[in-house]
Amino acid sequence: MQHQLWRILLNGQLLTVPHSQITSLLHLGCGSAVWTAAVAAKLPETVVVGVDITPPANDFGLDNLTFVTADIEDPWSFIGEQRERYDLISIRVLVSAIRDWPSLIQRCFDHLKPGAWIEIPDVTIGTFSDTFDWQDESSPLMRWYQCYRRGVSTYGIDGFANQKRTSCLATAQFTRISEEFFTCYLDEDAVTDIRHKEIAQLTRQNMLGLLDAVTTACDTYAFDLFSCWLQWRGM
Repeated sequence: MQHQLWRILLNGQLLTVPHSQITSLLHLGCGSAVWTAAVAAKLPETVVVGVDITPPANDFGLDNLTFVTADIEDPWSFIGEQRERYDLISIRVLVSAIRDWPSLIQRCFDHLKPGAWIEIPDVTIGTFSDTFDWQDESSPLMRWYQCYRRGVSTYGIDGFANQKRTSCLATAQFTRISEEFFTCYLDEDAVTDIRHKEIAQLTRQNMLGLLDAVTTACDTYAFDLFSCWLQWRGM
C-alpha cells in the first residue's frame, strides 16, 4: 500500500534521479522489497542490493537483485573487502526505525561514488490541519501521536529526525541537497481531483493500519510500541 501511495505521489516514477546513470543501487531497510524488486525489474542492467534485518526469502526471479540480512546501523560487513561504492542509496520511510541518522548518512556518503545520489523518502509522524489547531490535546488522534513519539523516544529514536535531515546531509558533505513536500489528506471529501482522492484513501488506510498494529500488537520491535515500550497492558 505504501508503495502504491509513493508511486502516485511521484507521478508514477520509482526514482527522482536519472535512471540512465545508475548501474548499482543499495536499498537500506528494504522490508518486503516491493519497491526494490520494482526498481530491479525496471532497470535490468543495474545491480540492486536490498538490506534488511529480515529481507524476503525470494529474489523475485530477477538476476540483478540480491538481498542481504543485516542491521543497517551496525558496521556494514556486507560491503566486503572491496568496499563497494554505489550510484544510488535509498532509505525509504525509516523515520521510526533509525536511532543515529547522522552516522548512517555519513556511512552512505562514504559508500557512494563521486557525484552519486542518496534518496530518503519519508513521512512526518503527526497529523496537521488547515482549519484548526492540532495541538489541542482534546483530539484523540493528536494524543495518540504524542504517545507514539514518546514510545519511539524510549528506544532512542527521534520522531522529528526528518526535520533535521538536511543539516545531517550537509554535515556529511552532500551537496545540491533538495527537499520536496507532499500533502496527503485523510478525508477524500476534502479534495476534488481524482488523484488527491486516491492519495487520501491510501493515506487513511495506511494510518488506520498503523493505529491498529502499533497500539495492539506485541510481536516485533516495530509493533511493541505501546504494549511493551510504554508498558501498556490490556484491560
